[in-house]
Amino acid sequence: MVGVSVIVPVKPPEPYLPTLKQRIQHALCGTPYEILVQTEKGLAYAVKCGVEKAKFPVVAVLDADGSHPPEELPSMIRKLREGFDVVVGSRYVEGGESRDSFFRRFVSKCFCWLSREMLGLKVRDPMSGFVVARKPVFRESLKYCVGFKFTLEVLSNPKYRVYEHPIVFEKRKAGNPKSNVKVGFQTLWLIFKLWWRRRT
Repeated sequence: MVGVSVIVPVKPPEPYLPTLKQRIQHALCGTPYEILVQTEKGLAYAVKCGVEKAKFPVVAVLDADGSHPPEELPSMIRKLREGFDVVVGSRYVEGGESRDSFFRRFVSKCFCWLSREMLGLKVRDPMSGFVVARKPVFRESLKYCVGFKFTLEVLSNPKYRVYEHPIVFEKRKAGNPKSNVKVGFQTLWLIFKLWWRRRT
């Protein structure tokens, strides 16, 4: 049975983390797993550090605030066994939903559109932070580690076969939102860097 390393980037304090760990434990019952709580500054960099520490061949990344449902992990892992390289927990495919505020949904969809147009992505939700892939995929992809949107680096490699698994994205269960104007500019900068890399 293939084991999974679950990376949870955290900016302390994160009051929902103990509950999330319990949910992950129940979701992966019967599957070898580890939970890597990464507190490095910068979400993308924290993910990269977690990948380097991961002991299992499959790596999953999800938010610590309860917005991503860990109950979907078994279904997402099965898609890797079917031959996909990357499985994205998607709000914007059939069966998916975002329960975030109208403003945050609007901003998210604008960034999704921009990244699809500039980077030629087919994925409906390239801004998702809920991703399952084999460890070498993350190792090969995470080069810039700018800001929060590490998924863009993974999806920008056209050789990967990507599956979008529908999820219900919840409002954070506790604590304060981490997104701000700085994160928005970092995302724009990452999209530009990836676009420029495609041209050179």
